Amino acid sequence: MKRVLLSVLVICCMAGQASADMFTLDKSQAMSLDQPDVIGYRELWEVTDDLVTYDADAMQGEVGYLGYLRKGWSMTISASAGDLGLDDQTYDGFKLFLANDNDDPWQVTLYVEGLASPSFTPLDPGTGDTLIWDFGTDITFDAATHIGFTIESGISRTDVFHISAVPTPVAVLLGMLGLGAAGLKLRKFV
Repeated sequence: MKRVLLSVLVICCMAGQASADMFTLDKSQAMSLDQPDVIGYRELWEVTDDLVTYDADAMQGEVGYLGYLRKGWSMTISASAGDLGLDDQTYDGFKLFLANDNDDPWQVTLYVEGLASPSFTPLDPGTGDTLIWDFGTDITFDAATHIGFTIESGISRTDVFHISAVPTPVAVLLGMLGLGAAGLKLRKFV
């Protein structure tokens, strides 16, 4: 039993080391993202973690972004590295879970000011995806550098969007419970 638990612990530690330099937004950081400048036909109305108001069953992430976007336009939702507590920190990539909690398709990409963003990833209604951007080299964030994501319409008309970020921790909790149950089951036989 001890060998099994030790093996699981070693594997978990090795997996953690592999992504140690990858920046991932947490819930509090995601709540501080906002629209830097509002231009007529693209407007972020609300950033919320009170998703009950917006059909919590449909929202896949812990932080919701609700707004209005005209067809053919894009909107960047970001915050400065200083506001995120990342100034003078170095990363080799950026990872963010985004979900389309709406009934129309949207396209999203990650954003770091001063770097060419990766191509847009389509998100069909009710789907989510973890976007991963490997910078290819280490990047040190300046306090003023904005970090976040960009959204654009995947349809030929103006619409209201509902996008959420930072996956709900239910999967992690279930995984831990499963490992705990497996450990208890193994303990009975050893």
